[in-house]
Amino acid sequence: AGIVTPKIGKHVNPRGAMFEVGKEYRFTLLSRDEGGVYEHTRTWEVSAVDGNLLRLLGPDLTGNPFLQLDAEEGEEVGVHPRETMILNIGSAFFHSAQLANDD
Repeated sequence: AGIVTPKIGKHVNPRGAMFEVGKEYRFTLLSRDEGGVYEHTRTWEVSAVDGNLLRLLGPDLTGNPFLQLDAEEGEEVGVHPRETMILNIGSAFFHSAQLANDD
């Protein structure tokens, strides 16, 4: 069926977590490597919700002056596609999410 883009609004999944399309959240995920399991946190914007699946957008880096530091001569600077990710919040590697501007 795939992820459908719902109308802006609150969406509750079976685990009771609520996410609002268009809002940014700080997601804490678990990762594993040869050293063990560790947490990492990153801010993503929710662009779609389908049950336990969230389509997430990374930060908009358009116009970021720090991108100019790595630019090659003649390279167009300031155009940077947003990173996307599908997150299954039913996964054991999903730890938590907090509204980004809810300090």
